[in-house]
Amino acid sequence: DATKKPFDTKLSDATKAYDASDAMPDTLDKARTDLKDAMDKLDGEAQVQLVSKKSDAKNTLNGYGLSEKDKKQFENDIDNAQSEGDVDKLLKAAALKGVKTQAVQAVEEAAKQKKQELKTNQGTSTNQEITDAQGKVDGFVTTAKEEINKAADEDAVNQKKQTALDNISNVVAANAAKDKLDAAKEEAKKTINNLKHLDGDEKSSYCNQVGNASDQKGIDEAVAAAKKAD
Repeated sequence: DATKKPFDTKLSDATKAYDASDAMPDTLDKARTDLKDAMDKLDGEAQVQLVSKKSDAKNTLNGYGLSEKDKKQFENDIDNAQSEGDVDKLLKAAALKGVKTQAVQAVEEAAKQKKQELKTNQGTSTNQEITDAQGKVDGFVTTAKEEINKAADEDAVNQKKQTALDNISNVVAANAAKDKLDAAKEEAKKTINNLKHLDGDEKSSYCNQVGNASDQKGIDEAVAAAKKAD
């Protein structure tokens, strides 16, 4: 359209000149015909360029990591595009859609691996605790999908993806830390129960302190107190 504007302007100026002067009709008609022929030629060249751009655009879609369904939809939209500008807009949208698709796939793959890791390295966790942890992972995946699909640009997509990956990893890390603490408590209780001079009630009291400890420091303090009392 921008390329045709000079021709449109010339045609309009020529028409105004005829209306405002005694120009010969044949001369003006020839000018009009010449301009129209030039504009028609320009339209033809523009259509050839548009067809070529559409073909290139559809080939470009192959590198965007789109699902087959999304790819076909964008191909259809490109075929129906009325201008090169419309094709450019569709390519931009397709590129963002591809980034979103790959981000969701990355989150889903990470979730699959971490859920298996939870099951494989169950440690002292009960089956229900593992199921609950896996449920948290699934929840983060659901949230990530929603937020990624709403993201307005690639930076926002990557941010949402990274947040989801961090959250999923934190679930596994928290479960591993819990297992480690539980194992330390069991070892501490054995140490207390093996002390020679404490009676049963005393040992039970110190073991309860170990069981209620929220970290390794609390466990160590309970064991140290038991040894001192022994």
